[in-house]
Amino acid sequence: MKQILRIGEYYALTHRLSAYWRNQQSEIFRKQKRKISSRRQPRRKLRGGRPSPATHKEKLCVQTHAKAPALPGPGLAIGVLALLLLAINISVCAKHEAHKDTITPLQIGDTIPESLWHLPLQVVNHPEGKDTITLSDYRDQKLLILEFWGLSCSGCIQSINKLDTIKDAFDDGQLALLPIHVLPYPFDEAKMLDYVGRAAERNRWSVPSVVKDTTLYGLFSRYLPDWGDVWIMDGRLLAVPTHGYISRETIAAVLGGRFVNFRNRRNAPAIDPYRPLLANGNGEGKVLYRSGHGTVTGYIPHHYPMYLTLEYRADSTYLYTWNRTLPDLLYEAYSPAIMQHLTAQTGIIWATTAMEGRLNYEEDTTVATFERVATREAWNTANLYGYQLRVPGRLTEEEARGMMRRDMEAFAEAHPGIRLSVEAAAPHTYAVLRKLGGGQMTGQVLETTADTTYTDHDAEMYRFIGYPKETLIHNISGALRQNPGINLTITQVVDSTGIPDNSRCRFEFPKSFRDGTADLAAIRNTLERHGLYLTIERANVPVLVVRSTDRRDTIHSIH
Repeated sequence: MKQILRIGEYYALTHRLSAYWRNQQSEIFRKQKRKISSRRQPRRKLRGGRPSPATHKEKLCVQTHAKAPALPGPGLAIGVLALLLLAINISVCAKHEAHKDTITPLQIGDTIPESLWHLPLQVVNHPEGKDTITLSDYRDQKLLILEFWGLSCSGCIQSINKLDTIKDAFDDGQLALLPIHVLPYPFDEAKMLDYVGRAAERNRWSVPSVVKDTTLYGLFSRYLPDWGDVWIMDGRLLAVPTHGYISRETIAAVLGGRFVNFRNRRNAPAIDPYRPLLANGNGEGKVLYRSGHGTVTGYIPHHYPMYLTLEYRADSTYLYTWNRTLPDLLYEAYSPAIMQHLTAQTGIIWATTAMEGRLNYEEDTTVATFERVATREAWNTANLYGYQLRVPGRLTEEEARGMMRRDMEAFAEAHPGIRLSVEAAAPHTYAVLRKLGGGQMTGQVLETTADTTYTDHDAEMYRFIGYPKETLIHNISGALRQNPGINLTITQVVDSTGIPDNSRCRFEFPKSFRDGTADLAAIRNTLERHGLYLTIERANVPVLVVRSTDRRDTIHSIH
């Protein structure tokens, strides 16, 4: 787990916290307590034996619990010293609390606060020998990239090396780089400064690195769980991207005003799918519908989409997904009830105009970069959904999706104002695979007792031994797709053989299956040798039909 703690006036990054740091920190606290008070203070612990945040605060401000003995001579001196330290510590703690309240993490698109531009930053490796700089030294740069790094983060050091080279390819005033070293603090200051200085020298950086940062990391903590790069453009937070965006081409696109679809990092607490969504801090957002066991939610900010997942835990069934478009969510619920191999685009007919513009996001490339971010977030808030099912007992996947369908029907009519029904309403051409005759020969030909999978081939044939039925279906579908004379609207073969999915099979087919020269007759002849036959059929197949509750119906599909 990654967590940010504040120690005194400093941010401590607990990610990859070394045993050395933990021991040093404990020793510092023990020495403080021994100097001030001989009375042992009670310790509150979290589960697992770790001190609670409140205990950390007590340790840092331990003098507030000390009592100064009113004794003559040395005892009086000790008491006076304790009172002085008490006053100093109260001041430090008050300053820490005030500092804590002044830091508000920024969001993408926010303007960098004026006070941050003038904040003194201690640096090493400055080309002019300076010990202190401010961000205002880089304010005339169109793009400023802050690289938060640590000595144990080799990827961070590689990014700094790459950026240090890339920046020379751009004109003055276009691009600046400022590394910011992040390390648990307090630490052996001289040793830390030496390490950072030697890293800069070893990698031949032409830029300084900030050390002992107490503010900047907190400013971007909404996105940074540990290390990473922060892009500031024209004085506003442009992106805190995931790995892979540092390149000359990407930076040139940003500087040229072209849109870059950044995937930003997230530093939000993980959602626990076994607890109720959006309850007691388990995600932020709105609950849109709740049944006995199911919950439909709106958009959960700061989290990537979660695809539908079925899990069993403690003899209970959990089905969950979040931050999905309405077509995707409906498809997840209704896929067992509609034709095999249809998708969210082909398996749903929208017989209503009520949801226009709300089904899939379309990027407006004419809008400026910062406005695009705000527009996309507003669309997500209005049009992304989630679902969670928590029910005692072990349900099959079909049973769980059935409960999801019932919840979606009730939600859809109450919230977006639409009605859902499965109807044979879409004409499709597709291939169906069946057994020949009674199917006894099929089993004898296909089934194998081989406990390993392997392939063999000669000049004309491929042979598969020990593979699941899915591999056979995949190869037949591929042969049909390769042939330009066979036009299917559902390109995956519909399996009606009844052969168990976990069966191990042996089969062979000519190499013409893969080069597109096998016609339909050749494909059928090959399958007949395995006790199977293939038909091409055209019919209206079951799909999900979505209508408006006010009956203003205009049929159209998602494309």
